[in-house]
Amino acid sequence: MNGNETPPAAFIKKEFSIVSELLAEGWAGAIAAGKKQKQLPVRFDGLKTPSPETPPEEIPRALPETV
Repeated sequence: MNGNETPPAAFIKKEFSIVSELLAEGWAGAIAAGKKQKQLPVRFDGLKTPSPETPPEEIPRALPETV
């Protein structure tokens, strides 16, 4: 292969698998570090994570989407 040819599908699949695994490990590490630093669970609802000093009753709750 001289760099201008399309690599075989098996090579692309292996590359994708390796990169996906590295990204997953990085994401898991970032979540663990964030939880340890902030002592709060990670949010996936698009709302900003409040500071640890915020009382629980003041933390906004995500509302389910309505269609």
